[in-house]
Amino acid sequence: MEKKILGVNRKILEILSYKINERKFSDIKKFFSEDYIRIMPFYPENYAVYSGAEHTGNPKLPNITVLPNLRIGLGSILGSTMGHQHTQNEKYDLRRFQEIYEFHGYGGMLLRDKEKTNFHILSPGEKILVGTDNNMTIFNLDESPLITLDYANPERNSANKNLESKIGTLMLIKNNTEDVFFRLNKEYYENGLLHGNPGSINIEKTKLGKELYEKISNYQEKFKEKGINLIIGGNLPEDLSEEFPPNLLKLVLTKNKKLFDELVVEEAG
Repeated sequence: MEKKILGVNRKILEILSYKINERKFSDIKKFFSEDYIRIMPFYPENYAVYSGAEHTGNPKLPNITVLPNLRIGLGSILGSTMGHQHTQNEKYDLRRFQEIYEFHGYGGMLLRDKEKTNFHILSPGEKILVGTDNNMTIFNLDESPLITLDYANPERNSANKNLESKIGTLMLIKNNTEDVFFRLNKEYYENGLLHGNPGSINIEKTKLGKELYEKISNYQEKFKEKGINLIIGGNLPEDLSEEFPPNLLKLVLTKNKKLFDELVVEEAG
């Protein structure tokens, strides 16, 4: 049976100039923290943990990520991209950001730089920017797979997982039939990358999705104690948010000079 992404036949996506990328279990286990190693059940090495479709055509269409959860007994390890660092490829690259994401489900994005760590909680339709110096991780916060659309110039969009290869991903999120647990990797505190009290944050009697989205703001102080700023919503600056159409698919087909200039992507024609 032909595999599908977003319900679309894989061959159709390839005809539309999409390159399909699957992250296998063997790909992500290199970035496991102690928490992952302790509770992760066995999965085959070639098991597809999550999928992406990178658009390579012109005009540029959004890339697609589909991020499901991993079942563990009566609960799940919530889907995670495990983290990677964005850097400047060129000395005089002065872009404020490298990517823009639109969430089509309840999810989170962890953005960390030299000064702070922000955990943005997003609802369907919200957008968020990834800065040039950000370390970023996407999390699914719902039962169904999280779908995101993102827009970037792949030739100037750098990413590496050197840190995650050495000490593991920053955060693991899991749930059972009643509670949701956020577990922080102690290696980040021991290496001076986070300042606070390592450990776990437990949100009791909470379902994933809308209920978790509405309840998590009550735990801002708990996250702050661990050195993480919990932010409900995205981070679009006012000078850009007013220019964005409501849907990213429309956005990338619109001749929005500021966005195209920021990403240094040439328009078709």
